[in-house]
Amino acid sequence: DLIQKLKPHVDGVTIKYGERKATFLPQVWEKIPDPSEFMNQLCYKMIGQANLWRETKLQVFTYQVEEFQELN
Repeated sequence: DLIQKLKPHVDGVTIKYGERKATFLPQVWEKIPDPSEFMNQLCYKMIGQANLWRETKLQVFTYQVEEFQELN
């Protein structure tokens, strides 16, 4: 199950459906902590249909980022 494979606050997620794609950086988990809602919003961003990930096979890619801050 996709939701169980996601690591909230760690994974960034990119989805692809045909020629369309969208991504959320890991920082988006701070605003959308629920994994199902995270995927709903990502699909909505891509194609305007929130539940697409539940109804259709999408390509889903996860990634991690390193965050740097400059000290003054």
